[in-house]
Amino acid sequence: MTSVVTGANSGVGLETAVALATAGAHVVLACRNDGRAAVAAQTIRTRHPAARLDLVRIDTSDVDSVRAAAADILHRTDRLDLLINNAGAAWPPYALSPQGVELQLATNYLGHFALTGLLMDRLLAAPAARVVSLTSLAHRVGRLHLDDLALSRRYRPFAAYAQSKLALVSFTIELQRRLDKAQAPMRALAAHPGGARTELVRNDLPGARQAMMRRVGQFQSAAMGALPTLRAATDPDAPGGVCFGPGGWMELKGHPDVGRVSRRSRDKELAAQLWLTSEMATGVAFPLPA
Repeated sequence: MTSVVTGANSGVGLETAVALATAGAHVVLACRNDGRAAVAAQTIRTRHPAARLDLVRIDTSDVDSVRAAAADILHRTDRLDLLINNAGAAWPPYALSPQGVELQLATNYLGHFALTGLLMDRLLAAPAARVVSLTSLAHRVGRLHLDDLALSRRYRPFAAYAQSKLALVSFTIELQRRLDKAQAPMRALAAHPGGARTELVRNDLPGARQAMMRRVGQFQSAAMGALPTLRAATDPDAPGGVCFGPGGWMELKGHPDVGRVSRRSRDKELAAQLWLTSEMATGVAFPLPA
């Protein structure tokens, strides 16, 4: 099995890559920083010396970088069974991508939309490929602002983050609908890590909120946080179009189970608008019927 994991240099992405490599998969670590990717590869090989790894540079906030990474992945692999859209950004100061899109929407969603589309032919050629996109409980409060991808009228970091995670769930459900229409054996799923203690959280969660969350015990390890992703990626009975998350209290901790997604993420008309907007923003079209 050949797998691609974006943002595989730390946290849930690294733990996901470790588990896949340990199971014998050829894993492509698609990361923004070459040095951190090399450290991650060494970490994996320390745990599993026989790991088959490749390193590809990608900045999911930049569509040009995504195109280059997709070409590199296609060059390095002759098959692709699993794409894990894991890379992410959370609550940064206001910034735009090179294409003029708000940074979190570009990094978390649009770059992964483009990467999935650019790799779709290779994925469809596999017997039963999967795409797993990493979302968050925050998607439940997200709203899509498709008429202002730059969020130029008002920027609230958490609201922008929630929008990007809602987009990922909506994309997953719509992708599965299109795969079903094409009668393709491939599956699209989402996953969220609950309250996993990852580098993204450590670096970006405001101090007061971080302390409060730890006091009430809602965090779990990155290794536990990776389990929903791994179940979505490997469970033969996992249906397409669902989201896995921790099965414990409020989906914040515990072993993985099918989680609840928001009503907005299931809105077919909104999903169609998001898809069209995404194609226009990235210049990437999928070889699937609408």
